Formats: sequence, structure tokens, C-alpha cells
Amino acid sequence: RTWTATDECGNTSTALQTITVEDTTDPIIAGVPTDVTAECDNVPVADANAVTATDNCSATADINLTVNDVTTPGTCPNNFTITRTWTATDECGNTATALQTITVEDTTDPVIAGVPADVAAECDNVPVADANSVTATDNCSATADINLAVNDVTTPGTCPNNFTITRTWTATDECGNTATALQTITVEDTTDPVIAGVPADVTAECDNVPVADANSVTATDNCSATADINLTVNDVTTPGDCPNNFTITRTWIATDECGNTA
Repeated sequence: RTWTATDECGNTSTALQTITVEDTTDPIIAGVPTDVTAECDNVPVADANAVTATDNCSATADINLTVNDVTTPGTCPNNFTITRTWTATDECGNTATALQTITVEDTTDPVIAGVPADVAAECDNVPVADANSVTATDNCSATADINLAVNDVTTPGTCPNNFTITRTWTATDECGNTATALQTITVEDTTDPVIAGVPADVTAECDNVPVADANSVTATDNCSATADINLTVNDVTTPGDCPNNFTITRTWIATDECGNTA
């Protein structure tokens, strides 16, 4: 800055001032959201419209405002921390930073679908667990990363072939959140045994009445093993018109473990 003085006769003198202008002031960042905890499927995105930067010298349009996320892993794939750094740089390279910490958590249980309804089943037709019909989904974990397991607990009933199965499906996501779904299967034995080998009706001479042959008559059952079927025979005699004329009604009775009879 030069000051010049001139008198009436044109004599002049000058004096100088040097002003060194510097920009040493950092910009100011405003609007950075506060630290937050968010569910893994609802992580907030960086909103460039909400965050602004001003400067003592540079116009707002001349300030470079950037954002950068650094992720720090947590205890499981869907638990982590995001450090979101906003950086404002003015035309002279002065910078300011502002941070937001986003704590990301997975606290939501998976969802199980397709579990069959409670059912009553015959003892020889108990439904098996169908892993293809039951599925599990999660808000953050991929389906392939969900552990879906099934477990049966049997409660005895009134006989060996009457019992209840409590079938529990358990889905566990990558962060250990679990969901369970139950199916109760009431198993019953209501089917009578089947008797085979009973001889046909016959007429016999009084000195040649056939005896009951336990080796020729057998009984089978849909659930009880042959050895567990009680097979008995009973004869009831009806007199005829003389002492050596009579009728024998021979009844074979098979009883399974649950009391069903034929």
C-alpha cells in the first residue's frame, strides 16, 4: 500500500505499507448427526444435504466437503461400528473435520415359516421333519447363513405306540439371535392286528376233533412286533342232539400292545 503526498509545486514523497494477507482459519462444519445406534438393516446413509460447511473467507461453493466411512468389525458379521468423518477444505487448504459414530447391531430374531400345523398320526405313519418345507429368513443374515435345526422330544403315552412328539424348529442367525417354532404330533395306535392261517370251518368225526395249532395261526400288526402281540385261542362247545354230536366255536384273539384286538 503506497501513500503519495504531492505539494502545490509538484514535489512528491511516498510511504509504503506491506500487508501480508493469510487465510489460517479452518472452515466450520454444521449439521453432522449425533452418534447413533442402528439396527443392521437400517444403517443411516450420509446426507450431504443436511451437513454444511462455511468459512471466514471462502464462499460455501468453494469449500470442498467430503465424507468417509471407516468400519470396525464387532463380535459378529452384523455387529460393527462405522466412524463417519466429514472433512471441509477451504480454498487455502485449511481443513476441519467432524465425526459421527454409528454403532450397528443385530438384535432381531429370524423368522421361521412353513412349520406344519399340529397333527394326529397313526403310529406307522408319523410325519418326518421336512427341511425343504420349513424356511428361515432374517433382516440381515442371508438365508444360507442362518442355521436351521430341528429336534424331536417324545413324551410317552398310555401304551408303547401312543405318544406325543414335540418337534421344535430353531433358526439362529449370524449374531446368535434365535427363533423357535413348534409342531405337536399326537401319535396313536388305533389299528387292529391281522390274523392269518385260521383253518376253514370243518366237520369232524367225534374221535378226530382237530386241536388248535398255534404254529399255523399268526398275527401281525401295523406297529407292534409279532412277538409283542398276544395271540390266544378259546373254544366254546354247543351240545348237539346226542353226547357225541356238538359244535365247537374256536375263537382266535390277537391283541396288540395298545389293546387293539382282532
